Amino acid sequence: MIDGFYTVQFQTPMGMGGGTLTLRNGKIQGGDSTMLYRGAYSSANSQLSASISVTTHLHVPGNVTVFGVPEVELNITAEDAGTGNFNGTATSPQAPGISMTFVMRKVPD
Repeated sequence: MIDGFYTVQFQTPMGMGGGTLTLRNGKIQGGDSTMLYRGAYSSANSQLSASISVTTHLHVPGNVTVFGVPEVELNITAEDAGTGNFNGTATSPQAPGISMTFVMRKVPD
């Protein structure tokens, strides 16, 4: 079952970061020290697709997303790497030409 609590590590050419995510009943919620992640996902076979909004909850001067802009909409695809882990990529229309790679690791209950 895909639903659960995950850690996520991500990287673009602009920088790297990490946070936590909860996937439950088609919805994603999560965040890190300055950003909130909210959206929806679907899964079939070993594939995950998602659309996520990344917004700022703590305004720190000069702090932006790893896409180089303050807020983004992400289009995500990922594949189950086994043992509850997903490897994926994300793009954003707010940052054309930049791609993010990420690893999601499911936290055991």
